[in-house]
Amino acid sequence: MSMFSKKGISPLIAAVLLIVIVVTIGAVVLAMVRHYISEGESDVVVGSEAIKCGRDVGISFVMVNDNYQICNSTHEDEDLGALYFIVENTGAVDILDLQVRALGTDGILQNDSVLNDTLMMGGTTEVNITYDPEDVGKFRQVKLVPRINLPGIQEHAFCSDAGITVSYVPNNCTTYQ
Repeated sequence: MSMFSKKGISPLIAAVLLIVIVVTIGAVVLAMVRHYISEGESDVVVGSEAIKCGRDVGISFVMVNDNYQICNSTHEDEDLGALYFIVENTGAVDILDLQVRALGTDGILQNDSVLNDTLMMGGTTEVNITYDPEDVGKFRQVKLVPRINLPGIQEHAFCSDAGITVSYVPNNCTTYQ
């Protein structure tokens, strides 16, 4: 038998061709997978941030002697009312602002921006809102809705599912100044 018989491809050349074909197929598959992963990356980040409202945002009224620190009083100007409350950030993200929606017997008081500064994680703040009692009447319900910043989104998001609602607002603010 001759060493250079033409009956088949040399095992060395076959092994090299097999490696080249496998590497080429692997590179094509990797390129396709990377495209799909990088394309969905922004969707995943935005999607997880949208879920953040329910998981990571939390606020509550401060309680003293088993009473929520929220009350209704008269302002220094006797013709105005004052809604006073102390709220704390119990979540895992900073809260940029709070929206207050108060349903009264005669109308609705809504204020989309009541915080002077960002309410940091674990922080507490006092809020005083003046209003005209003739327009609102007696409070039937007060809801606070936190607003947070979502990375990758220009607008700030109101997290209504993380809001808190009270149905009773007492009229004796002993802590009001």
